[in-house]
Amino acid sequence: MGTMLMIGGVLVGCMIMLVVILILVSTNYKLYKYYRKFKDNLFWNSFLRYLLTSILKLMVASATTLILIEDWEAKWVQAAIAIILLIVLGSSPLWVWGIIYKNRSVLAKPSTKQKIGSLYAGLNLNSMWQSSLMVIFLGRRIFFIILMYSNTE
Repeated sequence: MGTMLMIGGVLVGCMIMLVVILILVSTNYKLYKYYRKFKDNLFWNSFLRYLLTSILKLMVASATTLILIEDWEAKWVQAAIAIILLIVLGSSPLWVWGIIYKNRSVLAKPSTKQKIGSLYAGLNLNSMWQSSLMVIFLGRRIFFIILMYSNTE
């Protein structure tokens, strides 16, 4: 769990750097090519691979944290982080579907495969069921978490 959390922290740092570079680009157009290169090469594919590999671990850790908290007033920050993680990760099938749906006309292009190819690698994109396999995969993981923690007292 510690390694995935560290990778997540690095990705969040990269997203913050991306926002800073975007602000700088708005004042200096010469930096735009660096912004695009950084965004295209690092952000999408790394973030999506991290999501796909760590969603189950992060959701289990967040749900376990919520169950084990006894003094909510003293640990409200920890509970808030766990709740935010559960909401964001729980909604991930919706935004994965949105990303695939929005880009459905350009999914075969090499530039799109470089950005979001890990969502549909090896799938027949002409079939509705195969193109939505990642959404089903993430939804199944979330359903597993709901089943696992629904009966705790």
